[in-house]
Amino acid sequence: MKTTENPVTLHGETEFEGIHISQTPGIKKHFQKILPEFDRVIEIGTFNGGLTLFIHRNKKESCELISYDIDPSVNQAPKDLDIDFRIGNCMSVPVINEIKDLIMDESKRVLLLCDGGNKNEEFNLFSKFLKVKDVVMLHDFAESSGEFSRIASVIGWIYSYESSLSEISNSVSKYNLDKYWYDEGKEVLWGSFIKKGDIL
Repeated sequence: MKTTENPVTLHGETEFEGIHISQTPGIKKHFQKILPEFDRVIEIGTFNGGLTLFIHRNKKESCELISYDIDPSVNQAPKDLDIDFRIGNCMSVPVINEIKDLIMDESKRVLLLCDGGNKNEEFNLFSKFLKVKDVVMLHDFAESSGEFSRIASVIGWIYSYESSLSEISNSVSKYNLDKYWYDEGKEVLWGSFIKKGDIL
């Protein structure tokens, strides 16, 4: 029987409602477990909008979804949905301040997804603004190139190893971050960290 979730395509990618997600096949199940925890999702790197649309369909109804990209021309997600698409470079001062304010809003538990052009830099820049229990994730992640190659070979992933623990370890320590669904996240090539605090 056909479902709304299309089968796995080439190179370990999946589709959602006809739009490429450009993610590993297991990402859907993984995100479905964690999305209900958050009040605001901030995505850096909309690209085709497939993952953005998936997040919209699987977040809790009250959760805000804000997605940034410098090039909206490739975004195929429907524009009549309650998704806040924003055009801007997340490394520019105005957008940095905008994202900072979105993260530091005490009324929202935030999930920040670093999936733009420089994932390590995005992580290192924005993780300093996280509140206790906020979560930051970065894509194309592994602890080492060998680990990335192992996972990529299993799922047929042909894309680059772009983020690593060594590149973000100073921020993890400095900003009091801990692993969050870490081993499961690595198997779908995402690194996941939560801001620690006394209430955890």
